[in-house]
Amino acid sequence: MNRWAAGRAIDFIRNADPGKPFFCAMSVFDPCTRVPLIMRLPGVAGGGRRIRGLVQLHDLAATFLAAAGFGREEIADMMPDSRDLAPLSRDGPARVQEVHDFVATPYRNSGIDDTGRGWDPPINATMLRRGRYKLHAYHPVAGKQTTTLYRLYNMEADPRETRDLSRDSAHAPAMEELKSLLIGWLLKSDLARGSRGGEALPAKEELIVNAIK
Repeated sequence: MNRWAAGRAIDFIRNADPGKPFFCAMSVFDPCTRVPLIMRLPGVAGGGRRIRGLVQLHDLAATFLAAAGFGREEIADMMPDSRDLAPLSRDGPARVQEVHDFVATPYRNSGIDDTGRGWDPPINATMLRRGRYKLHAYHPVAGKQTTTLYRLYNMEADPRETRDLSRDSAHAPAMEELKSLLIGWLLKSDLARGSRGGEALPAKEELIVNAIK
């Protein structure tokens, strides 16, 4: 990349899938939710820096828009959850907390098994990461699972996610905090899709009288 862009004022950002299509990206464990991200931003940041921080792929949208000259308010209006990563690449750890307080990623049975079909029973899960803790939520499956199952991991002490802390009383505050954040994020994501019924309203004579007022 450096040889190709040598002497050119070219912004270059590259990310990649974490593994073979359909097989690795089939869960909310870190090997599936973390992907490589390389940025080359001449005039913005020097090279040779690796930054630890919580970012998401849709942050690239704000990064591209900012590079194209869009203002912060314009970007916030178009993509309120997207963050410009250029300041992070320039200032490093000092700007990490300004990017995201937490990140979340849903997995909705989008992988396939060795027969070429979707998982059966389906795997519908969501992960949320804040600080050192990461929460897995495995949502109900009709006829198989009636409640959401949770798993909690300390990513600093257990980066391979092998020791579930969800039933450890010492980690109950972290568990409840992440569950609350997850519920709020899921609701926000659902509301962002807009009205499921569209803008069509029933005729006046079909409206239900609110006798509670």
